[in-house]
Amino acid sequence: MRVTHVINVAEIPGRPLFSGSEQHVFVLMAEQQSRGLQVEFAPQVFRDGPNLQKKFSELQAAGITVAPTLVNGPYHWQTNLRLLPRLLPFFRTRRQRLIHTHLDGVDYAARFAAGLAGCRRVISTVHNNEPHYARRRERLQLQFLDRWNARYIAISECVHRYLVDRLGLPPKKIVTIYYGLPAPAAILTRTEARRRLGLDPDDPRFTVGFIGRFEPQKDPHSLLRAAAEIPELQLVMVGAGSLAVDLLRDAQRLPDGQVHFIPYRPDAADLIPAFDLLCLPSRWEGFGLVLLEAMVRNVPIAGSTAGAIPEILDHGRCGLLFDPSQPSALTTCLRYAMAQRQELSLLAQRAAAWAESRFTTAAMVEQTLTVYREVSGKQKS
Repeated sequence: MRVTHVINVAEIPGRPLFSGSEQHVFVLMAEQQSRGLQVEFAPQVFRDGPNLQKKFSELQAAGITVAPTLVNGPYHWQTNLRLLPRLLPFFRTRRQRLIHTHLDGVDYAARFAAGLAGCRRVISTVHNNEPHYARRRERLQLQFLDRWNARYIAISECVHRYLVDRLGLPPKKIVTIYYGLPAPAAILTRTEARRRLGLDPDDPRFTVGFIGRFEPQKDPHSLLRAAAEIPELQLVMVGAGSLAVDLLRDAQRLPDGQVHFIPYRPDAADLIPAFDLLCLPSRWEGFGLVLLEAMVRNVPIAGSTAGAIPEILDHGRCGLLFDPSQPSALTTCLRYAMAQRQELSLLAQRAAAWAESRFTTAAMVEQTLTVYREVSGKQKS
């Protein structure tokens, strides 16, 4: 079986190179390659850079064909028109392959070009319940492109419902397949992780950590507001994004040493054991891969009730939940966590077992292959 994965990527200074969506694609491709599929990676490169080229070389060394398209410019609707002359001949030579697209933006152009080129096995993974999908223009675009989609993969039941209820896409074409995460090769101790982050291993303060993009979706400002209410709490924020300057400015109003900003780093997930609690205060969230990264490292979690977070945390059985629409809810949640260390330990144990049973790479890959077989009209031999 031959499959081409299409996703848009960019290397932008001061921003994380890859988010959970890209990391998922890399894991999926590696697992598919190990199972004998002929895997091709077709990134649409909005802004090239040395770290992207390094990743492409690593993929090629692993036996995955890399066929990038250089876009070199910000995404807007005209980008789709500029890309079509390059994408059409690309997909005409891949009519016999499965085309698996990811994310939005160039995903629209790729699906349009693949459809015009005669590709009849187009599958799209939808990685988020982005509010802008429901705007009339984008909703109509998605409904128009549906004629060329054989299947959609939603990464959570929350995203599944969003595609049906808000976007009007056909339920019979949509299947939910959760992210899977390989077990880490090794788990750092709390002391080791803190030293790597430049933190004092003996600091007795309760440490809340955030890892991710400093963007409105993730609502990192809410953590600073909560920290202002709890001066005995230590906050560690690992990441980058458009809100970085504002966050740094607001943090200056807090006591020295209460908030630590650490630029995003590729090994960020390995450093989660430095935290007493990982917090994801998102306003919307299609899954939240960082939740799994904390689960498999036995680190307690607090998350907002937005999007798929309650679903991933088994509706509070595997982590604390708070309502992001209530101004004091996060502060109350953090105070509760600080006072209930024993309960946090129990939640972390449940979460680790939940991740091991529910969010495995084996399940993710097998369920994805089932979709491929259905679209190809083949049965498992």
